[in-house]
Order: sequence, then structure tokens, then C-alpha cells
Amino acid sequence: INTRTGALILAGERKRLNNDVKGRTFSMEEYAAAARDFIEQQGWIETDMDTMQALRGMLQIVPADLKVGTSKVVTMQKDITFYVGRRIPLGTTSARVFGSDNQIVVHMNNDGTVKGASKRWRTIAETVDDVPVKSYEQAYAEARNQLPNPGLRHLSAWDWGYKSTTDAKGRSVMSVFYSFTFEPIAAVDPCISQPVIVAIQGHIL
Repeated sequence: INTRTGALILAGERKRLNNDVKGRTFSMEEYAAAARDFIEQQGWIETDMDTMQALRGMLQIVPADLKVGTSKVVTMQKDITFYVGRRIPLGTTSARVFGSDNQIVVHMNNDGTVKGASKRWRTIAETVDDVPVKSYEQAYAEARNQLPNPGLRHLSAWDWGYKSTTDAKGRSVMSVFYSFTFEPIAAVDPCISQPVIVAIQGHIL
């Protein structure tokens, strides 16, 4: 472990999920089970962990003599990464924590071996201030105003939670944030295909 940055360096024998089958990929359930086992082995389990999320890295191999309509583009899995976020308990419910400051990440090779991992989990000491928070309507209006072409997108999802920031006194604090996801309206402009996520600070400054 790097004592300055907290980075974890792994060394040792590569142990595949199935040593009898080399070069194959596995099901998402098998990868997820291996990632959970690794997190547990490192002693990284926390009581306020969120649901594990996965992201597959993909590659497309194009022949050097590519000919339109004749050559085949091969798509294959490059690797897979698991993310475990955090949820802060609030009585009978909980709130999501945004950002990478409170997150466990496990990068895995196709054979199920871990090629990299990190954990950042800040200690929440106490409530330092009670501050007024924007309403959903206020935050939503701000988010739409940040879109380059608001008329070409519609709100598909939203959430609220906390994010690690630095306040005016230089303290590291958990501030309230809204997160809005806007999807393109395909019938309006088919050239716009990617969703846009807009984060709005919830505290009234």
C-alpha cells in the first residue's frame, strides 16, 4: 500500500475463475461473485455499501483489408469493472453518495483475475451545519437551463444524495446534490443519441 496516496498494488499468482478453460469469458454472475469475494478478502466490507454496478469494456477488431459489405467486424469483451458506491443512512431510508470519493472499484481481466482495485471511503464524523436546501422544482429548472438544447431532451431519471465538497471554512463536508438524467427525443433530432447527466448543488448558498 502506498502510504502517501493509499493506492493498493497487487502481486501474486493469477488465479482464473476456471483454470481448465483458458481464454473464455464468464457470466456476469460469476464475475460479480469473484469481485464480492475479493472485496471481502481485503476487509473492505462496509455497512453502508450500495448495490454493486458493472461496466463491460469492449473491443472491436477490424480486418486490415476491410471491405464494405464483405469483411466482418469482431466485437469482444476487453475487461469488466465493478463499482460499489455508498448510501448514507437517514432514519428509515438512505441517500446515495455521488462521486469517486466514497467508492470501491475492482477491475477484472476476462479470466476473472483482478488487475486493479481501489477503495476510497471517507469517515463521516458529525453534522457540522444545518443549511437550507433547494426544492426539486428549483434544482430541475437550473438543470434544464444548463442544457445546450433543452427542447431536444426530456427528463428520464433523477436522484438526490450527497457529494464530498469543501466548504467556505476549508472543511471537507458532504453536501446535498441533485442528479438529473436527460435523454434525447429521437423523433426531434436522430443525430443526438447520448444521455446527459446534470448535477446541481442542493444547498442554497
